[in-house]
Amino acid sequence: MGNRVFLGWDSPLPQSAVKRLFDLAANRNPADFSDFLILVPTAEAGRLLRERLAEDDRGAGGIVGLDIRMPDQLFADLPAASAARVLAAWYRTLKTVPAAEFKVLFGESFDDARQDAARLLSIAGLIQNCRRTLAEDGVTLAEATEKIRNSPFAEQTERFRLLRELENVFLKICPDDPVCRMLSAACPGDQRTVIVLHCPDLRGAAARFLERWPGKVEYWIHAPEEMRDRFDRQGRALPIWREVPFEIDPDNQVRIVSDARAQVKVLENLRERGFPCRAVGVQDAKIAEAWHDQLRCLTGETMPVFFPAMRPLAAMPWTGFFLHLLDLDQADPPWSAVAALLRSGLFSGEQALKQFDRLQGDFLAQELDSLCDAAARDDRCEAIHSTLVRIRGWRDRIRQSGGRKLTVCWNILRELGKVTVNAREELAALESLITAAEETAGADGDLAVAMVRLLIAETRLSPVPRGTEKVDAVGFLELPWYGDAVVIAAGLSENAMGYGKLSDVFLPEQAKRHLGLRTITDCQAADAFRFFAMNHSADVRFLVVRADPSGDRLPPPRILLQCGRDKLPRRIDELFGDGLILPTAEETPVPLSEKLTPVVRPEPFDKRISVTEFSAYLQGPFNFYEEKIRGVESVQERSMELTPGQLGTLIHAACAESLKSGGVCAPDLVRAILRRQAEKNYGVPLPGLLQLQLEIAEQSLTYFVKAQTAWQEEGWQAVRVETADTKDTKAECFWGDFYHAVFPEEPREPWRDEIRFKGRFDRLDARTLPDGTRELCVIDYKTGKAENPESKHFTDSLKSASPDELACRNAPGHGYWQDLQLPLYVLMIRHILREPADRIRAAYFDLPAALTDTGIRELQDLDHEELLLSAMRCADWVVRRIFGPHPVFWPPGELEYLYKPYLVPQADDFDVRGFFTAPEREQA
Repeated sequence: MGNRVFLGWDSPLPQSAVKRLFDLAANRNPADFSDFLILVPTAEAGRLLRERLAEDDRGAGGIVGLDIRMPDQLFADLPAASAARVLAAWYRTLKTVPAAEFKVLFGESFDDARQDAARLLSIAGLIQNCRRTLAEDGVTLAEATEKIRNSPFAEQTERFRLLRELENVFLKICPDDPVCRMLSAACPGDQRTVIVLHCPDLRGAAARFLERWPGKVEYWIHAPEEMRDRFDRQGRALPIWREVPFEIDPDNQVRIVSDARAQVKVLENLRERGFPCRAVGVQDAKIAEAWHDQLRCLTGETMPVFFPAMRPLAAMPWTGFFLHLLDLDQADPPWSAVAALLRSGLFSGEQALKQFDRLQGDFLAQELDSLCDAAARDDRCEAIHSTLVRIRGWRDRIRQSGGRKLTVCWNILRELGKVTVNAREELAALESLITAAEETAGADGDLAVAMVRLLIAETRLSPVPRGTEKVDAVGFLELPWYGDAVVIAAGLSENAMGYGKLSDVFLPEQAKRHLGLRTITDCQAADAFRFFAMNHSADVRFLVVRADPSGDRLPPPRILLQCGRDKLPRRIDELFGDGLILPTAEETPVPLSEKLTPVVRPEPFDKRISVTEFSAYLQGPFNFYEEKIRGVESVQERSMELTPGQLGTLIHAACAESLKSGGVCAPDLVRAILRRQAEKNYGVPLPGLLQLQLEIAEQSLTYFVKAQTAWQEEGWQAVRVETADTKDTKAECFWGDFYHAVFPEEPREPWRDEIRFKGRFDRLDARTLPDGTRELCVIDYKTGKAENPESKHFTDSLKSASPDELACRNAPGHGYWQDLQLPLYVLMIRHILREPADRIRAAYFDLPAALTDTGIRELQDLDHEELLLSAMRCADWVVRRIFGPHPVFWPPGELEYLYKPYLVPQADDFDVRGFFTAPEREQA
């Protein structure tokens, strides 16, 4: 077991780490570190550590014996097959195994996939990624299978067993598989002391390897000793870091820019006016691309700019052009493929692009040949015609190449002209992948093309070659290494953190947690700790970007919203409001406010409310205001899985379509409908993880059919069903019309007639009893977990509620209203849709993950008129508080958050010296 060493926050990480390292090598001249092996999180962190040691050698006369590695390089000495050889081995494995035995794993379309090289290679890549994900945390497929067998995912045991069978065949073809090499690595007889420096997300395989290390192991943690309970015994950040309030002063530390171009202007101002900044870290790969050309000429020794450490090869310009050339081999290359080549910027000018847009719009030409013909007939398209003819010549060369498409496309790239220094590393990597794909595939040209596409998709490079530019190519993990001056973390957004890429198509996040693998939560905890360490030991400023280069809105990073509940309203207002936005020269100056501006918008907004939104207000007025009125997005954990809402939507659609004729639904029919809905939304073939989720959903629908059959045996039949091609479960009217249909004797108030009300239920069933009584039952599907309608709609007590609120939310005989969905459905059917009935009931149809809980659960007592009328009075009270003359979104004790505590600077007043200076405050 290793020792934990806490470096504290008294000084930035570089100083404290270097000081301790020199103390270990004291009294040696030159400083000798041969007794140590130092592990750092990334290659750039190692380079920066070497630089710092060289700068601060304390008169030792030099440094010898320095061995700095990354954790995954503990296994680097083991010979292993290349990525191309691994894919080829999996391709042969999937080609040779009996297809019928593995349809449970890959679906009924597995036979078709085996005839398509690209599809089969994609399956190969998914399997290898699953194995690699397991191996990086020290778990074999055999171990995973046993753990799955004894887990809530036990129904997936067969899939993992089949993966193990495939692995056995694969290993006979590829005995030097790199995943097995990692899992079987023997601990060397190395007696050196290992120093694991600032690795809060150390992977499980490396951690287990270090547990067997024969020498001493120390885990150096950039945090104070009193925080030891926030780390495990190997220095990894525990999930508690996601909950600790992140104390920042937005007025001094945070500024927001509208997009990437605005950030470049800010950096220009900073550099021109001598802002004392040691480093700028660019987090977002898209923003880094937008900045790249401009920032190269802006930076100097005093302010390097750090890009993300690694960037997808497929996103680089020459590689993108190469992939677009491969697209020309389609039977009829569409105009979109041609447009991608033209807009790559590698060989066509602005005039040609304008002509192309006009040409395509005027003639609506969709294929390359028709585009060429249209350009020849238009005298205004001389420039684009020659370009299109050139592209058509490339297409013909590629089609005539036989099995050498990759070589032909590569030669076309070489003919385009001079290659800049900046592109040499990219082209060298691309050429090596092309060579590997062609050598591995042999005479099979389609396999070579499919393989190079997959290899490109999995390859990442540094965007700037070392030593050729003043722009350092490093990323977020390196920012703690620049802590002795002002550090700006720029391009910040939640999307830039990249948590979504960590999901595996065979391993949902829930399964990862059960198997003990690293999850999104673990990654967020490690990143939160890095932010804490930087913020406590250095002068850090955060430059948040509001939109990406394409104009899509970006949520601010989760860490900046990680504050106490008492501070959250103000923090949301600061990050989603306009007070911290930096104006640029292109923007219209924002006038200085003479007094504080209320948060509640003075201008009218869309006055509309739906049935399902009442519970959101009743459960939290503040959250309702932020999400429904201001449009603030909650920062959610992202992964490649369908969210419960997306999965629920698919299940809803399948249930509705199966019932739209009112007949008895069969299990096979419902499953077929669900699969068709999923493929319509997410493509064919479905990604592996979605396929897994779909199979679980299909099982729940089997239980749905059983419950539905029992319901129909009681005489119920669907009379209205929500489907895409019908609106007969939807009602929309003005709130005033609905309210006065229920309470016709009350006087009309004008404010109610300005608010639109809408509602849509999942289905309405009807039956006729032997005595002729016609009953209706409005049904709402609930996925995820079983819901009790009573506990969902009623609560026994309300904390801190005023007498007025208690009176308005009173539900006679049931406590207080906290959801109004089912009673409002009943009133909507009675007064708006006017469906004839002697009695109207309401129920949930639960389709939960716990399949045995599937069934229909009715909300009792809704035929008591006073209970229904109290629900309508409560709804009207909510509508008044939202849209009435005096909106109420906060309890009285939090009214201080109704005001912004800052002023918006005018563009002419922008002064770099005051870039992070707190604006003048006024008393509210």
